[in-house]
Amino acid sequence: MGFFTPPRVAFGPGAIEWLASLPGDQALLIVEPGTAASPGAVALREQRERIGKRTEVLEVPALDLGGATRAGTAARESGADLLVGWGGEELLDVTKVASALHSSPSLDPEEITPLVDIPPGPALTKVLVPSTIGPGNEMSWSAMLRKDGDGPVRELTHRSLAADWVLLDPLLSRSQAPAAVALGAADALSHAFESLSSEWSDAFSEALAKQAVEILFERAPRLLRPDPPEDLREQLLLASGLAGLAQAHAQMGLGHALAHALAPRFGLPHGVVAAVLLPSVLEFTYLAAREKYRQLGRWLGEGAVRSGPEIAGRVRELWGVLGIPKDLSKVIPISREGFEAALPPVIERAERFTGVVASGRVPSSAELARLVLCAWDGRPVDF
Repeated sequence: MGFFTPPRVAFGPGAIEWLASLPGDQALLIVEPGTAASPGAVALREQRERIGKRTEVLEVPALDLGGATRAGTAARESGADLLVGWGGEELLDVTKVASALHSSPSLDPEEITPLVDIPPGPALTKVLVPSTIGPGNEMSWSAMLRKDGDGPVRELTHRSLAADWVLLDPLLSRSQAPAAVALGAADALSHAFESLSSEWSDAFSEALAKQAVEILFERAPRLLRPDPPEDLREQLLLASGLAGLAQAHAQMGLGHALAHALAPRFGLPHGVVAAVLLPSVLEFTYLAAREKYRQLGRWLGEGAVRSGPEIAGRVRELWGVLGIPKDLSKVIPISREGFEAALPPVIERAERFTGVVASGRVPSSAELARLVLCAWDGRPVDF
């Protein structure tokens, strides 16, 4: 038996106008610090104001578990019946957890798991609106947050964290630089590939992942050209949503498990690390997922999906077009000796994420470390 519980989605230019159609008298809009007066936040408030409804704005640091607690308290005390999160993936994760704490104020957010009972509280419609292209977190019912500014990232998962509505409006990503969009497209592609190699993938997640791969391989190379198509950002935002939804149901893969452990250790965005790791992850998981990967031959080329090294090489070609580094040594400012010495706690942390146990090929601790070092050197994964 399987389950598939996607949020309701409005997408395309003008998608945020749907906000005016949602029920609720008091909205709380959660945004990142310094963005309350930005065009995107103003546009979202205007959607409620034009129907005569009130909106309070709360600035909360992204990735912050304490901020999620404060946001949940603010939503409850303000009497909010509509909770809107607008920002990057980490701000959207704050909004998810804030909604759970609005319902259950005594809940310890660090203990949010699929097995915890989170009873429904006062009526609250949760809306997630991404401001960036790529991560796809708006589609998932997991949140990656940390308790301390330099502490480890914690994986919090519960179906109640899923959005009621997701609004995918490409107009809200207009200020995102092309290089950042390129990195987002790479992150989305890693979501799609990793969901295909997951032991928990199913017919629904596989269909979404394949559609995302098709759009990304066809559209992403045009991003850095002098005259990109007018609808390019709309298509990439749609693809990131499809990939995010696929990963939400098949769970993250090895690359993201490692990225969530590596990136905080070295102060890097996890999407960069996940993208650089992807070719090595594809080589490692190829034998376990080859039938699924081979179905991508229509878009990647039949020759590109015959083996792990060939499919990894095809991704590296795309990374060259998008300006994505091809090995970890180019993004982590440390010597190889220093990196190798720092690995043991990173590997231990990575093994706590579902991406490792959900992988079609589950690595040992030693194999996980070897995989990372292959990605560091840019050499083949031959084990």
